Amino acid sequence: MRTILIILTVGLLSCNGQKVLEKHNSPTGDFVLQVELDNSKPNDEHLGFRLLTKDGKELDYVRTFAGDHMKWAVTWFNDKTIILDSHDVGTYGWTVDNTRLKTMDQVAKDMEDKCVEAFKIKYGTHGIQH
Repeated sequence: MRTILIILTVGLLSCNGQKVLEKHNSPTGDFVLQVELDNSKPNDEHLGFRLLTKDGKELDYVRTFAGDHMKWAVTWFNDKTIILDSHDVGTYGWTVDNTRLKTMDQVAKDMEDKCVEAFKIKYGTHGIQH
């Protein structure tokens, strides 16, 4: 009985409201983007991006506006730029600036096109014309 209680307690304490959905290495391998389902707030699940070093050290975390209930894809455009294409909220981008994720004001067409291709690879089709 004591063993079950200890296992249950450790299990509950290790829950942090996030589930890893995907991991993407940057083109040079310097960074890892860990995509998580952030359900730390009740009835409010969104994708979260955790930027890690190649050794697994956390550099930054952002909670996006995109949910997991609609189709989405994320890709590295280059070693410093991440693009998200979500049928929920549209296309967004982040740049790695001094090991921090900085939201881009605008996503260029060539960046959007690369993410649409990642979307097609993931799902076989895109379905929405940009």
